[in-house]
Amino acid sequence: MGKPFGLYVHIPFCSKLCHYCDFAKTANFNADHQKSYIESLIKQLSVWYSVIPDSRQFTSVFFGGGTPGLLTSEYTELMTLIGQRAVHDVEVTLEANPSNVTAEACEVWRSLGFNRLSVGVQSFDESGLKALTRDHSSSEAFSALQKAANTFPLSNGDLIYGWPGQTTDSWLSDLSRMVDSGVNHLSLYALTYEGQTPFARAQRRGVMQAVEDDRLAIYYDMACDFLRKAGFEHEEISNWSRPGASCRHNWLYWRGDEYIGIGAGAHGFVADGSNVGLRYSYPGDLRAFLRNEIQNSVSPKMKDIVLSTGGIVDSERNLESWLLEYVGCGLRCRDGIDINLITEKGYRLRESEVFRRGLRDGMLRMQNDRIYLSENEWFRETAWSLAVADCFVVSSI
Repeated sequence: MGKPFGLYVHIPFCSKLCHYCDFAKTANFNADHQKSYIESLIKQLSVWYSVIPDSRQFTSVFFGGGTPGLLTSEYTELMTLIGQRAVHDVEVTLEANPSNVTAEACEVWRSLGFNRLSVGVQSFDESGLKALTRDHSSSEAFSALQKAANTFPLSNGDLIYGWPGQTTDSWLSDLSRMVDSGVNHLSLYALTYEGQTPFARAQRRGVMQAVEDDRLAIYYDMACDFLRKAGFEHEEISNWSRPGASCRHNWLYWRGDEYIGIGAGAHGFVADGSNVGLRYSYPGDLRAFLRNEIQNSVSPKMKDIVLSTGGIVDSERNLESWLLEYVGCGLRCRDGIDINLITEKGYRLRESEVFRRGLRDGMLRMQNDRIYLSENEWFRETAWSLAVADCFVVSSI
């Protein structure tokens, strides 16, 4: 396999909007919207193909949303196009809700080339499902996970912790049932109150209150302990896997590798000849996305490709933002950060007192020109990332 290279495909359609979700999504659509959207994705990807060398093959593909599991055979033409630029053992993930995971749907997805299914369960507790405004039952969720585990070589289940009314007993029960389902990868997220979601608006009005960080840390520590004993490896603050079942696509984000993003609300990162690469995004509004006239670019420059396909370039990106991004992603996973990679960008390490204290207390570790944050501190990665990034200063000429 060559250098990792990925594709992210955003599918914004949802049968119901959960009140905590801040991703680009809509429940106001019809079959014509879906058809036009897939056609737009094909046009977008075709333009990218016109400038990406044939030698750049996708090592992983991820269909996120929204609810990609709402569609099945509608993906046929798009998946055929993707297959033209994929390595033979490409990892192809589809996100689905429990109600989407039927035997028939699984059969179609597998026939199209999907080999990893990620099921958004969020909780097995009926009161938790109600609090999180989910539209499935606990038994439906468990059944969907079992189908995923029995049908796909790689399978994932999502859980959310920190919802109103959650207890340590209910969290332990959620973890136990997830392990019992047979899936080989878990994603566990602390509930956040973001943007203009109903939860965020309720919090601003004082109707809802976020669980304290200390309480969230207890849930996090419980998960670390329980899943370690169950044979799962902790990869990143929110992700655990059985040996050999790590999500290849996730590591693109955590290691700063390249990936194309297509679709409403999608983000991408590609090399553009600069020292920091180019980050871009597409508008999240479905109708604005569909109104966009995708053009074949007359320029091979990555910025022009993004603009010709309706994207927005992050023009404020610079070396400092690259450093914060790299340190933040690296410290929250088992990989840590590569000191040599940072110094190659023109920095040198100048240890601060906070940094030295972290080393003394075992919260930080330096080994083989890498810096690692201890697992129990991943939960406080943001503060540590700022502290560690401050230790890298621009070298004098």
